[in-house]
Amino acid sequence: MKSILDIHFPQPFFGDIQGTEMRKTNVFDFYACGQAFERLKTLKIGIPIFGSSESVNIIADAQKYLRNVTDDQDTTVVRFKSCVEEAKKLLDFMDSLIMRAGQLGGISSLTDADHLQIYRGLYHFEILFKQECAELGIFTVSKKGILSTAVLIEHAEEVFSNEEVGQIVALTPQAIYDIKRAGQCIAFELPTAAGFHSFRALESVILGYMNRLDVPPPANRNMGEYIRALEDKGVDKKIVSTLRQLKDNFRNPLFHPSENLEPSEDIDVFNLSKSAISAILKDMASKGIL
Repeated sequence: MKSILDIHFPQPFFGDIQGTEMRKTNVFDFYACGQAFERLKTLKIGIPIFGSSESVNIIADAQKYLRNVTDDQDTTVVRFKSCVEEAKKLLDFMDSLIMRAGQLGGISSLTDADHLQIYRGLYHFEILFKQECAELGIFTVSKKGILSTAVLIEHAEEVFSNEEVGQIVALTPQAIYDIKRAGQCIAFELPTAAGFHSFRALESVILGYMNRLDVPPPANRNMGEYIRALEDKGVDKKIVSTLRQLKDNFRNPLFHPSENLEPSEDIDVFNLSKSAISAILKDMASKGIL
């Protein structure tokens, strides 16, 4: 029976999340790593080591995951430390096994000493690897409403259509930055911060909207003044109503130092801001000013 390792190509334990120093943990590769090390322990004394033999495949799989531990230690945010030297020693020894087989015409076998060296090396490595895994800052982020955790953390702007994202970028790139940060704050249960970023994104779009409508920004830049200026310009009453709802129910209380958004309220603010932004974009497109 084939092992999962026969069809799985190892990935780094920690993948990048664009624009942040956070890392996405590839959980399955930790599992596959353990599988590779367990298979290494099945090697028997006297087993042949040559060419494409099963023993060579087992050694090669273990080497791949050991390199996941040792590679890029100077550049990655998440680093293994104390177990790296043991991983390097074990890697070097397994390299020597493969090299020895090549020097002997591609045919060699696992000796008593080889077997002991693998077991000792793996034992010392696993003790330190276990300790370091327990100390890694890896946490599980629960799903928020119907929103995908991965989307919230990495691509919150995907709550908008591709067309809308392009329109927002053209109008005000700052809004995309704040939408992304709002999503991350929702994911990590920072509701008040999520509210701030949602309102910042909306305000950026409103100011772009006013500019395209040739409405000068008011001296006092706040949501009430924006709504008043847009009403005077005669914009769609639905847009004004949504903005007023956000202002009265969330923005004004949010900016009071003794008030905080509660969990789930941040999702309400995010969704309402999204609706308002989409309505503004639609209105701009109908007026030919987008």
